[in-house]
Parts: sequence; structure tokens; C-alpha cells
Amino acid sequence: MNLKNISIVLLAGNPKCLQFIPDSNFTYFEVALTAVKGLCCQKIAVVSDFTFGALMKVPHQKVPGGPTAYDSLMAGLQAVRGELVLVVATDLPLLTEQALRDFLTQVEEAPEADFYCSLATSESCNAAGQKKLGMPIDGKSTACGSVFLVRQAALPAISQQAERILALRRKKLKCALAIVGYQPIPRLALSFLRPSWGFSLGEVELLLTKGTKIRWKGIWSDPGLVVDYDRKSDQT
Repeated sequence: MNLKNISIVLLAGNPKCLQFIPDSNFTYFEVALTAVKGLCCQKIAVVSDFTFGALMKVPHQKVPGGPTAYDSLMAGLQAVRGELVLVVATDLPLLTEQALRDFLTQVEEAPEADFYCSLATSESCNAAGQKKLGMPIDGKSTACGSVFLVRQAALPAISQQAERILALRRKKLKCALAIVGYQPIPRLALSFLRPSWGFSLGEVELLLTKGTKIRWKGIWSDPGLVVDYDRKSDQT
């Protein structure tokens, strides 16, 4: 896997990306752009209907957003057409270039997969300034990040699941059931309700791989890839 040949999609359809981060002189979008522009990449696509002055000096392709999060994601992926695409949300106040480089380094060292998802423990997110609830993985409350690397060739196999997952992304139990096609899996459901009954990361990866027919890999990451301050109550 040659990560120097990745393309990047910045998802910037939410008006939040135009807001200044609390106690900062930078907007959420500016932080995301600063984090990705130093990476070696083939192409950057920005999916948004907004105008960003910060983009003027960064080579990119502007892509109109779609009516749903899924439509916007697919528009960005179709615009870059790369083998490997790094997808980055623009609502991450603690995102840094180094955090992304660490994520990509771990991807390069991990077994080959089609979908690499950033993960962080709720404890690390709390220490970074956000009360983040998650699902129990490896005995730790774990939150899924808003940064992932996807192999373009795998997308057709998960198009239906991806649309449901994005629609339900704020509801962890429904999202998990959507991933496996809404099949009744009592242990999975109970593990979300009873954190002490959690899964190992390997079990979660296997479940997702079987449910979607593509290879999933979770990557333990810097909380900067996860902390998003969705609500004022998120900040500690």
C-alpha cells in the first residue's frame, strides 16, 4: 500500500465548519485544511456549498454537496477517483497534521483492509475536553472518529449499508444494527446497553466484515480525530 498516492475528501457541508472554535482564532474548516494540506496526496476535493477564503492558496476541486450526508460523501469520492481516499470531517477542533500522519502510519502497518476507521477511547476524549460516550471495545468505552480511509473499489459493496450508517450515525445501537443489515444479534445489542459485555476489536472487525462483505480495520487514534463538540455540553 502506497499512502503517498492517497486522495483527500474534506466534508464541509455543515455550517458549523464556518464557525470559530471556542477560545481560538481559527474556524473548524481552517483547522481541517491546515491538517491535510501538508500531507502528500494526489488530489483534494472539498465537498461544500460554502465559499472559503482559506482555500485560495491550496490546489483543490470544489464539489457541490448533496441533499444527505451520504450523497455528499459519494460526490466527493467520485470527484477524486483515487484508489485510496482519506475522508476528513471539518468539525474536529483538535485535528492536526501529526494526528493524521500517525493514523496513516498505523494504517500502513496494519493488515490490508478496505475500510480503516479511526477510534479513540472515551477516556482520551474526556481528557482532551469532550464528554464522549461510546461502545465497549477491548474493555474500554470507545468512540468512532470522523476520519477514515477507504479503498474506492470496495464502495459498491457497501453502498446501501453506508447510506443507513450515515443516516443513523448519532445513534450507536441503530447504527450497529444497520451495519449488519438489521439482523437480530442479541449479544451485540446487549453489549451496547451493558458496557461490561463488550467485544474485542477483532470481534467487531469480523462482525463488520461479515455484515458488509468488505474488510474493516479499526485504528486506535489520537482523540483529535474523534472530538467534535457537537453540543455545548460536550465540552468539559
